[in-house]
Amino acid sequence: MYTLGFPNVEVRTGFSGCLYSYVTNTTPDNRDRNVLKKAYKMFERNDDLPTFIEAIKTFYSGVLVPPKLGGFDALLYTLLTAFGADVRAEEPTAKGCSDITLFMPRSIYVMELKYNDTAEAALEQINRKGYADKYALDGRPVTKVGIAFSSEERNITDWSSEPKA
Repeated sequence: MYTLGFPNVEVRTGFSGCLYSYVTNTTPDNRDRNVLKKAYKMFERNDDLPTFIEAIKTFYSGVLVPPKLGGFDALLYTLLTAFGADVRAEEPTAKGCSDITLFMPRSIYVMELKYNDTAEAALEQINRKGYADKYALDGRPVTKVGIAFSSEERNITDWSSEPKA
């Protein structure tokens, strides 16, 4: 078994940006792409998670995402990476792996994504498996985020977060 990675941040961000453009069929002057990137930059500055989630929902409504969880979480990871975020997928913990962990300048977001389930079920899994525990000594507040995708809607249908610890 081999694990492939990127040699540095520039290559990772460049690859993700190209993949993002290919998957979404966008060009650098595409308004939708710029709106989503602006929403991310605002989220990065002020930790406004609800506004950023709404921007992602709007983005997903214009993209044909494969009807399975892997498509939704892979696209979210690619979006965040393309924007230069410090994001990690399947971050290991003592009791399993969190789907996405996003390290922002002032906060950490531990995200669990559920397919045809509820955001509350995702939050329950984060708590039961202690996904956020490993960041207790980081110094930044940790927010647990549960996100639910629907195969029928092909979009985020429910999300919830627990306050910063």
